[in-house]
Amino acid sequence: MPINAGKPISEDVMNMYLEVFCSKMLQIFYLNSHFFSLWRSDGWQRVRNWFYQVKGKGQKSVRKPSMDKPCIIIPMHMHNNHWVIIVQRIMRDKTIVFFYADDLNCAQMQEEIHTFFRSNDMNVVLCPKQVKWVKCPATTYLPHTNESLL
Repeated sequence: MPINAGKPISEDVMNMYLEVFCSKMLQIFYLNSHFFSLWRSDGWQRVRNWFYQVKGKGQKSVRKPSMDKPCIIIPMHMHNNHWVIIVQRIMRDKTIVFFYADDLNCAQMQEEIHTFFRSNDMNVVLCPKQVKWVKCPATTYLPHTNESLL
């Protein structure tokens, strides 16, 4: 049975799931679901302190990763009715790749997010100009009660 069968998945449920998942997986971190909406509404200056600064050896923090961690999950609750996930991955050759997952396979939503990341004043360590984007298309879609195709 799916989480909250027949009901929207709340931000609390999403954050709890990511907390448990990332606490079990070494080298995978996540940003709280409020990160993207605050960044979008208030700018990079508002959310940049969600990362700790690496000075020598930093403590592992599931809640507050550094931007040099190999894998950071960024959940986004788009338009208050649809979850999209981006995973920022630093590859072995130091290339940064963003994996985009959206079970609606909505090209408009993907372009909206991609444009925001490219055009924003964010830190170039998290999203440098030469970053690679990979779409992870969903092969099946089960409609959610609170979602509509955009």
